[in-house]
Amino acid sequence: DSDFISIFQGQLKDLDGVTAFAVDIGGSLAKIAYYAVHRHRKTSFRDPSRGGHEGARALYHMEEEEGEMGRLHFAVFETKHIGLCLDFIRSKFALEGFSDMPHHVHATGGGAHKYAQLFQEKLGLSLKKLDEMDCLCAGVNFLLQKIPNEAFTFRQDRHPQHHFRHVSQNIFPYLLVNIGSGVSILKVDDERTYTRVDGSAIGGGTFWGLASLLTSAKDFNAILDLALDGDSRNVDMLVGDIYGGKAPASLGLHTDLLASSFGKAARSQKDAPQERFHDRDVAKSLLVMIANNIGQIACLNARLFGLKRIYFGGFFIRGRPMTMDQITNAVAFWGKGEIDALFLRHEGYIGAVGALLAEQQSCPRSPASVPVSLLQGASWEENFTHNHLCGNNVVSLLELDHRPRQFSAFPVLVDPARYRPDLSDLIANPEARAYWLELFREGVDKVAQRAAQSEKDSASASQRAEAFRKTYLEHLCILEKEPSVYGELSVRSILDLREQCLREFRFTDMYAGTKRAENEAALALLAAWLQRMDELPWEERQRALVGGLLAGNCFDWGAKATAERMELGQLDFMEEWDRIMTSVWAIDDSQAWAARLRRAPFQCVTMFVDNCGPDIVLGVVPFVRELLKHGAKVTLAANTVPVLNDVTFQELSFLIESIAGICPVIRAAIAAKKLLVMQSGSSSACLDLLQLDRDLCEESAGCDLVVLEGMGRAIHTNFHAAFQCASIRAAMVKNKRVAADLGLQLYDVVFRFAESPDSGMEKHSQDQLPLSA
Repeated sequence: DSDFISIFQGQLKDLDGVTAFAVDIGGSLAKIAYYAVHRHRKTSFRDPSRGGHEGARALYHMEEEEGEMGRLHFAVFETKHIGLCLDFIRSKFALEGFSDMPHHVHATGGGAHKYAQLFQEKLGLSLKKLDEMDCLCAGVNFLLQKIPNEAFTFRQDRHPQHHFRHVSQNIFPYLLVNIGSGVSILKVDDERTYTRVDGSAIGGGTFWGLASLLTSAKDFNAILDLALDGDSRNVDMLVGDIYGGKAPASLGLHTDLLASSFGKAARSQKDAPQERFHDRDVAKSLLVMIANNIGQIACLNARLFGLKRIYFGGFFIRGRPMTMDQITNAVAFWGKGEIDALFLRHEGYIGAVGALLAEQQSCPRSPASVPVSLLQGASWEENFTHNHLCGNNVVSLLELDHRPRQFSAFPVLVDPARYRPDLSDLIANPEARAYWLELFREGVDKVAQRAAQSEKDSASASQRAEAFRKTYLEHLCILEKEPSVYGELSVRSILDLREQCLREFRFTDMYAGTKRAENEAALALLAAWLQRMDELPWEERQRALVGGLLAGNCFDWGAKATAERMELGQLDFMEEWDRIMTSVWAIDDSQAWAARLRRAPFQCVTMFVDNCGPDIVLGVVPFVRELLKHGAKVTLAANTVPVLNDVTFQELSFLIESIAGICPVIRAAIAAKKLLVMQSGSSSACLDLLQLDRDLCEESAGCDLVVLEGMGRAIHTNFHAAFQCASIRAAMVKNKRVAADLGLQLYDVVFRFAESPDSGMEKHSQDQLPLSA
């Protein structure tokens, strides 16, 4: 209880600006869903010609300013501490802000009836009771569509035990099985249509009640803990028990197949006068019996309606591996391997989410409510920063940050449903997981130091940097303890978590000054570099431009190997280009690329760019200029949110304007709208092609070449991505582990060109990759 109250007080401390909320009150837990507006820092850019204190020669001026961001929060209280829940609402939800609307709050769950009078007496709020099934369906739809890796399959005898399903807009139809005291089975057809098609009186309440009668345990969690050490075979009768060994072949039944739940207990006192069954075995037998019954009924309904996906939720599950495994086994048996049993990471919140959505629908004009279109139509990013360890337990607090732009899957992926961005699955590979967690742990002190130095004039910078350091280290401990707790685990997700923690402590762009200085220095070299490229013969120029693309990619503050050299001033673009041009490339499709460019120039190109400075100015721009000279329309996709020294959309927009003043080809392409700069929507140094800005996706529809530049976008992610069109992956390998996994060496360069699948041309290097890839 003291741990719980401590967590509650921590939640109270940091919350402010709440504008809407709803509650889901169950028998053991009460959940609150609420929307709050948070203030955060962001960097704005403006033209230096408008004046400023940084000098007229600056490429652009930067200013830190305050912005607003919406966030969905979810708080959990034990129902026995309902008083704490009421205190939370009274203290933080500014009830006077609801003066223009009826003093009611939407509520679902059995407690909406039980505690209605208490809410009225203590808060002056009436509880408007909502249909529980309405809220469940609305909540599941929302979580499945908005949170990547929300749904997963589970098997205890499989490694990894969790297999996550990516976010999808095509989730319908599906079967929803809610296991509370009884069981409700719903067929969900679309956002607003569902039908209760079946149910059962044998559910979680049955399990709890019978276990309370048959064992010494009375608390639900205590019964499950008891079952964890149990062996149902000591109580249940198996096929082998009936036949005294192997069953007749004509039956087709395995010896270990369950024949009768509690069958061994059906003995007279005369047969076994001294026999007493252990509580743990009885509890396990009960669990298997209930799970088998629910699984069979669910599969019968799925077969009846031709459905392949069954989502299970309700208090009976509670994320317990043993319970999920028993349900999975039941569905696998009765569904004959044709039906998936799926679970939700946040299934405990689905009722509260659904109630909040209903709150917004019923009060669309209230100043205290959030438009339902914002909740349902918006994109959201799960925020993990406030999850923490409490003793040996991971406290997972669901929070979702509002992303102001709409997101879609990249339109030229061959099969978005099968696309997986990451090169490495760190849940499936414990040795790789240990390596990467330790690498990020070793680097956290330097990141914190850099963060503090980036705001040396701020009195709070050192304190915030230390808070970041401790928070991120705690998350690394969490991932070490429970690798699947945040969904899929990869280099991308560990890096994104670090950036999220930095932003939470108001370090929004700690490389901003460094990036501007590198951009300005590279711009000073551009004219001479372009002239040098133009003087080369055509064939030689194509390889030289690719070499420049690879040389520029060295300038990466996110890679330890190159960051150390950059700190010491040991990296020079011209020297790197000379080295690359005289070395053997690990993957070299430059000849095939030049032949394709000469034979049939591309019409529409989307290029995902990487770093500021020499990378974008001396590497990307000359390469893009050549494409423009061959008649292509090029869209440069840059990050929306700053991360490391990656160029952002705002920075690139200013850069291209300056480059247009140097290069007539770039200037003419901008005027003809043949060169576009667009935001990718990304806040990552890697790239998930399922989560891209919708405007970029619309512009990229029908493109005939995709260029992925940089290690994060072309190797850590998307190395195996399949496109409907031609593609290029260009990067330098800047990590020893990645190099070894791909059968390469540190600082090897990769230029991998693949024709479109329907071109009939050879696939070049993708057929020649090392087996270890």
